[in-house]
Amino acid sequence: MLVSREKAPLYLQKQHILSSYLHGGTHREAAKRTLFSLTNETLNAWTTICSFILVNVHFYKARWGLSREEVYTPEAWVAVQLFYISGVLHAPFSLSCSLWVGLSMESRDFWRQLDVFTIFTASVFRGGAIAWFVFSKTAYRLYITALLADYLFCITSTMILRRIKDIPRRELVWDIAGICAGYMFPMIFARTYQRNGSLGRLTLFTLTY
Repeated sequence: MLVSREKAPLYLQKQHILSSYLHGGTHREAAKRTLFSLTNETLNAWTTICSFILVNVHFYKARWGLSREEVYTPEAWVAVQLFYISGVLHAPFSLSCSLWVGLSMESRDFWRQLDVFTIFTASVFRGGAIAWFVFSKTAYRLYITALLADYLFCITSTMILRRIKDIPRRELVWDIAGICAGYMFPMIFARTYQRNGSLGRLTLFTLTY
């Protein structure tokens, strides 16, 4: 049911939101109410769904362009597929977090943990895929090593040394920003020092998502 901030559990309460907190019910009821009525998570849920659709549209447009215009290797196609996975991997867990955050604190913690984990993992996939089209083999190995080190640091800091529910939002944002900077680096490098048509299409896909 929808409740005011005063009646919502402490873990749901936000300072500037006074009403429309969805709390309790079954998974089906929570999903239906979140998607088809106005709650605090409705916008989050629908932006996730729309971005998932948009990612698929852009990916298949980019893939069609690559298959027609580029001389590609099997390794390059692996990179393209990895790029696609990075675009869609996070969406189901982000959506689940929005749909079922109000069921209980245990449900919120479970889905939030998966949500953050898939953000980190998708960022590594995305960085590895983009960098394939940018760096030499030696530079690519160095980049992947640095990216994986950053990934392990973020996972250890966020999910092992501390529990996600106890991390202040500002610190969590910094951890996520650090891993996202990892996949932004090859795009910035390419835009600054190279002209790569296929990368341009994949960059558009990434920035759209």
